[in-house]
Amino acid sequence: MRVLLWIWLRHVPRQLKPFLLYFLNARFTVTVAAIIQDDEGRLLLLDHSYRSGSTWAIPAGFVLWRENPEVAIVREVREETGWNIAVERLLRAIPDAGVPNGMRLFYRARIVSGDFRPSPEVRGYRWEEQATMGRFLR
Repeated sequence: MRVLLWIWLRHVPRQLKPFLLYFLNARFTVTVAAIIQDDEGRLLLLDHSYRSGSTWAIPAGFVLWRENPEVAIVREVREETGWNIAVERLLRAIPDAGVPNGMRLFYRARIVSGDFRPSPEVRGYRWEEQATMGRFLR
């Protein structure tokens, strides 16, 4: 360890250190998900075309490099459905079991405008009773 520290301090050019730190450290992935309910309290589920097994899930996606997570969930929902949403608040942050070194942020949101349109990622949507919402927050 001392040898590595000595090499780092004495032989690695100062301009190169930020790049090496970036490539040598672990990456961290953040995904966002939206809990959107209608006026009757039903939960929005999307029929995702790229999932295997059960294709029905809440709207979700990856946060891009240097993107604000709230901006990311608005972007994801718009890209996947054509709807514009307003983010109301952060509900929960948990480790993302599906992504190594990942975190998933759940936001409560509501649809404010737009019309549903299928996309390459989403074939359709449905509203499901709130009683099932707990399984999507895991």
